[in-house]
Amino acid sequence: VFTTILIVISSFFFGIWVIKFSKYNELYGSIGTLLILMFYIWINCMILLLGFELNASIRKLKQKKNK
Repeated sequence: VFTTILIVISSFFFGIWVIKFSKYNELYGSIGTLLILMFYIWINCMILLLGFELNASIRKLKQKKNK
């Protein structure tokens, strides 16, 4: 749930960022779109890793509590 909410929030703010600061196409041409897409994928990968680490930590704590 935490990761899903963060991805939705990052998508919302990323959309605003692309609209407001869309100078990449003027500056870099078509490679600017690729750079923006790679940045978006990187952000979402970091969020997924954060969610995985959070779930793994919670699972370890629950296992310690049950023993």
